[in-house]
Amino acid sequence: FITLVLESPVSMRRYCEDLFSGFGEDDPFFRLSNDGKPLYLDEHGLFLPNPLALDLNSKRNLNALAKLIKKSYFDDLSESVEIVRKTIEKAVEDIRLDFAVEIVSDFDLKTDDIFKIANIKFDDYCENAVERLCKFLSVENELQRTSILFTLHLRDYFSKEEIESIRKEIGYR
Repeated sequence: FITLVLESPVSMRRYCEDLFSGFGEDDPFFRLSNDGKPLYLDEHGLFLPNPLALDLNSKRNLNALAKLIKKSYFDDLSESVEIVRKTIEKAVEDIRLDFAVEIVSDFDLKTDDIFKIANIKFDDYCENAVERLCKFLSVENELQRTSILFTLHLRDYFSKEEIESIRKEIGYR
């Protein structure tokens, strides 16, 4: 992660407004890059106005997690979904035998349904705000490829020691 600290609130506000309004996209004198490759805020940036209000299990992150799991474990997941589907179909057939009037079922279990049924999500329990922010940044980096972080008034939320430990933690990833 790239860290920029501007102490003047007016300067910081102007800087953020300029960056997020597209300043630098086509400017040859100002460019965010990593090893010579351009970085764009809309693809690589994350703006955290309040580093204490973080949602590891945002819809965006859960969709990216499901996509990653499907990509990495497609064969195993497909087999598991088929086993669950057959088990549910068998349970429905058994229910039908208990009634005088036949009932029907229109059941189609898809791979995506498993994520909803099982409520797969990140464990968001953290001992403190520093751990929560580090965990959040790790998830963002892995799933969304976030490499540029903007925060306002970080020192209002964390001590110098905590900020240093956050910098060390995210620097190792």
